[in-house]
Amino acid sequence: MEKTKQKINKKIVVMITLIFVAGSFGFIGNMIEVTNNNVSDVNQDSIKWSSAVTKTVERINPDTGKYEIIQQDTTHNLITNSGRMALKNFITGFGSAQTANISMIAISNSTAPAVTDTTLAGSNLMVSCGLGNVTTIKNQFNVSQIDISWQWTNTCTNQVVNTTGIFNQTAAGIGDVNSILFAGAALTSSTLQPTDKIQVNYTVNVG
Repeated sequence: MEKTKQKINKKIVVMITLIFVAGSFGFIGNMIEVTNNNVSDVNQDSIKWSSAVTKTVERINPDTGKYEIIQQDTTHNLITNSGRMALKNFITGFGSAQTANISMIAISNSTAPAVTDTTLAGSNLMVSCGLGNVTTIKNQFNVSQIDISWQWTNTCTNQVVNTTGIFNQTAAGIGDVNSILFAGAALTSSTLQPTDKIQVNYTVNVG
């Protein structure tokens, strides 16, 4: 009789254990489901940023006397750590200089921009060639896309241009402490001659 009771008790304990384990898996399953839903929501609501840089070089055709495109290429730009900080400061309200509008564009003959850069190396050395830093023209195409661009006319012989950057200050690239290199790009190298025109367009998409 005693052995029969022990067997019954063991069965009860096993059944209770199985019920508890099954319930635990159900609870964990619910937790995983909620977590996955949260991740999905975050992905749907995240801010997306993309930007392409197009460079166009025009030269006068001696036969027609008119400008013709001799080089054009497009590449993606690199947003710098300072650029990310500027976005964070804009969202949170922290900082002052880094929340200024991206209003300056520069071109240069230097090394490819890196994420740690705060200036575009060499960008202030081409002012005498008519290729100095300028306040951009900005055109909003729609609710999420904008074009930041400028066209320069070169005055020097054999002037190489191979990098570009956009900034938040008119002192861009000249070492001003408030000047932030927001993004930059390495361009296909161009060797400009006097009267050549070079235009750089940043097409920015947000969302």
